[in-house]
Amino acid sequence: MGQELFYKNQASADIFKQADSIRPGTSAQCFSGTDEELAETINTQPCLFALELAAAAALTSSGIRPDTTAGFSLGELSALCFAGALSFEEGFRLVCRRGELMHADAEKAESAMAAVLKLDAEMVESLCAQYEHVYPVNYNCPGQISVSGLRAELEDFMIRVKAAGGRAVPLRVKGGFHSPFMAEAAQNFSEILEKVCFRPPQMPLYSDYTGLPYGDDYVTLLSRQICRPVRWQDIITHMEKYIHPARHIEMQLLADECGNTVCLGERDCSIQRRNQKLIEESLSPAVSEKQRNAVMEQVSKAVKHLGYVGVGTLEFLFDEAGIFYFMEMNVRLQVEHTVTESLTGIDIVKWQIRVSAGIPLNFEQKDIVLKGSSIECRINALAPGTVAFLHVPGGPFVRFDTFLMTGTQITPFYDSLLGKLIVYAGTREEALRKMKSALCELVIDGVLNNIEEQTKIISSDKFMSGKYNLDFFLE
Repeated sequence: MGQELFYKNQASADIFKQADSIRPGTSAQCFSGTDEELAETINTQPCLFALELAAAAALTSSGIRPDTTAGFSLGELSALCFAGALSFEEGFRLVCRRGELMHADAEKAESAMAAVLKLDAEMVESLCAQYEHVYPVNYNCPGQISVSGLRAELEDFMIRVKAAGGRAVPLRVKGGFHSPFMAEAAQNFSEILEKVCFRPPQMPLYSDYTGLPYGDDYVTLLSRQICRPVRWQDIITHMEKYIHPARHIEMQLLADECGNTVCLGERDCSIQRRNQKLIEESLSPAVSEKQRNAVMEQVSKAVKHLGYVGVGTLEFLFDEAGIFYFMEMNVRLQVEHTVTESLTGIDIVKWQIRVSAGIPLNFEQKDIVLKGSSIECRINALAPGTVAFLHVPGGPFVRFDTFLMTGTQITPFYDSLLGKLIVYAGTREEALRKMKSALCELVIDGVLNNIEEQTKIISSDKFMSGKYNLDFFLE
C-alpha cells in the first residue's frame, strides 16, 4: 500500500523517506509487508501513519486544502500532524512508541477483536454486558460496531450475535484495542505525552474519542483513546467522491401541470473564476449525442416523477470518462437561460409564466431541435463608474441583454453583471468567430469592464479546441 504515491508524487515520497530515516524499513513494510507483519500493531501503526500523511501531502501538493480534519482510531495523531499541532517527526516517533506499548499489552492478554454488523448499538451493548471481558470499542457507523474481548468469550459472543440476527466478523488484528486490555499502555503513553509540546492546530480538529472538537487537553484524549471506545460515527455525516478534472454541465427543463416535461438540452458552464460563471455555451463540445440523449431522458423522468412544475435546471459535474454526477436542481430561471433560448428558439421566460398560470406546453420533446452552437459571455464591471458611451453590436443572431444606457451609474453595492452577449451560428467554429467580432464591436466607456478578458478567453487555444474544464484559470 502507498507504492503508487511514492513513485507518482514527490511530496508523498518525501514523507516515506522521512519515516525511513526515523524507523528504517517503514516504506518497505507499507509497499510489500506480509499480512502477518501488518497484523502486528507495532508495524501497523507507523505504516498507516506514514501512508495517511503521504496521502495528505499528495492532496495538498495538488492544490486541495481541506478546512477540517478528524482523526479515526490509528489516525488520531495523523490528524494532529495534518492540522499543524505536531511536526511529522514528532508525530511519527509518538506513533512508533504507542505501537510498541499497545503491542506489549496485546501480548499479555489473549484478546482479539470482531466487527458486528446489522445490529444497532443498544443490542450490541446488551450482548456485551452478558460477558465479563467483552467490550464495544469502535462505533464506526450505524450498523457496524467493533468489539474487543478475551478470545474464549469472544467466540461465544459471536454465536449470540448470529442468533440475534446480526453478523460477526473476526478482525485480523492481534489484541483487544480501545478496551481495558490496553490500560497499562494508555498510562505509559500518557507519561510520554506529558513531555510533548503541542502547537495550536491551524484548522478545526475533531477527536474520534469524543466526536467533538479538540480542546487543550491532548494528553488525556490521546491516552484514553488507546483504552476506551471511539465514536467515529459521531463525526462523519457523509463522504463524497472527488471528481477531478471535471466540467460543469447543466440541463434545462420545462414542466407543466399536465405532466408534460421537455428537456431543452445542456449548457456547458465550465469557464468559471472563483465559482462564478463567465462563459456558457450550448451544445457542450464535450458531450456526445449519445450521452446527451441518455441524460436528457433521465432528467425528464426524474422531474416528472417529482411532479415538478415550472422552469428548472439540473446541474452536474461531468468527468473525463463521460459520467454525469448530479449536484443540485435550481428551481428557477438562470442567468444563462438565454444560451438555450438562442439554440432552441424557445422563449423560456414566456413559458415559465405560462406554465405557472396552468397553461400546458404546446410542444413536445420531439419538437426540440438541438443544432448549431450558442455562446454567451458575461460582461462584468471591474470597478464603479458612469457609462459615458455605449455601442451595442448588431447583426443576425447577435443579442445583448443589458440595463445600460448613457449616463447609467454603476455602484459597488450590487452584482457586477453589466450585460450578457449571446451569439448563435450553425457551427461552433462560426459561433466563435461571431462572438469575437461582437466583443470587438461592443463598447462600454466610463466603466472598467472585462470585455478584453473575454476576447482573450474566447481566442485561447484551450477554449477554441473545446478541451477545457473547471481548472481553466488554474492552468
